[in-house]
Amino acid sequence: MSRIEVESSKNILDKYLELDKPERFEFIEDLSHDNERMVEFKRELYKRIRVEKNAEDLIILIWTTGELKEEKYLELLHSLTRHRHSDVRRITYSAVRKIQSPSSRQCLEKGLYDSNPQTRQYCAKALAIVGNTNSLNILKRLVTQTNYEKEYVLRAYDEAIEALE
Repeated sequence: MSRIEVESSKNILDKYLELDKPERFEFIEDLSHDNERMVEFKRELYKRIRVEKNAEDLIILIWTTGELKEEKYLELLHSLTRHRHSDVRRITYSAVRKIQSPSSRQCLEKGLYDSNPQTRQYCAKALAIVGNTNSLNILKRLVTQTNYEKEYVLRAYDEAIEALE
């Protein structure tokens, strides 16, 4: 049983959502030693993300997929990059970046055009790892066409370009 006890009257995710960030790290670490419970947690996580309406809870659940680094969440995450809430999109791209799958390349390239600057930064950083020639061309075009971009986003573009060249 995890050091952070899961009350029998509560769903494992309801309890998880009540934890603060350090406790969530501990919870995931503890579950990694119990394969059966980890499988159940991952299954419940997937189901809950699909139906969660509360943006703050959804953000925590999406963040968790990035910490688990499992490609099986990518299809779901890719669909959430179109979410109306910019923070949900931002954290979704962050999770996709942590998973580091080349299958996310096109999704990440689209994210370079998101209205949220942090999202654009996360996408550039991810493309530095999984990008290809097309990604490089998009990044180069964005650097030359952008006069209004935030400095940290331009720096991420430059670093991604350097990594891809």
